[in-house]
Amino acid sequence: MAPNNEAKIAELLRKVVSDPHAAAELLTVAADYLKAREPMPDALADYLADAFRQAARTKPPKNGKRIEDERINQLAHGLYMKRRPEGGRPPKDVPKGDVALTVAVFGEDVTETKLKAELAEAYKGTEHEIKQTTALNRIKETKAELSEARRKTREIMESNELTGIVRPR
Repeated sequence: MAPNNEAKIAELLRKVVSDPHAAAELLTVAADYLKAREPMPDALADYLADAFRQAARTKPPKNGKRIEDERINQLAHGLYMKRRPEGGRPPKDVPKGDVALTVAVFGEDVTETKLKAELAEAYKGTEHEIKQTTALNRIKETKAELSEARRKTREIMESNELTGIVRPR
C-alpha cells in the first residue's frame, strides 16, 4: 500500500462521524490491505476492532428483536455506516485537538458549565460554530478519551515496569 495512505486514513477517521461517505472509503481502504495481505495502519485496525467489539458485546434486545439483527445494527453504528439510533443529523465537526487542549488545560480546574460556555464562545462566527450542548457533549467525549488514554498509558508503564514516560537525563 502507498505510504500516503496513513494521511488519507487519518483524514477519513476524522471525518467518519459527520461524513457518511468516509466510512465507506475506510472500508474500501481496509479491504485493499486485507486483499493484499499487508498489515494495515494501527488507526484503521483500531477503527475496525472497535466496531467489531461493539457488535460482539451487544446485549439481547428487550423489544423483541433478534440478537442477530441488533448485532448487525451495532456493527453499522460502530463503523459509522448508520446514524445514531435516536436519528437526527450527524454531529457537528469540532477540531478534537482544540477540545482536548481545552480540557487538558482547564478540565479539572473549571466546571463543565464554564468550559462549555467558553468553547461555544470560542467557535462563535466560525465554520465550527456550536451550541453549548454540543460543546458539553464534545467535552464529555474528550474527557472519556483522555481518561482511556491515561489508563492505557498506566497499563503500558506497569507491563514494562516503567516508573515514568520521560527518560531521565
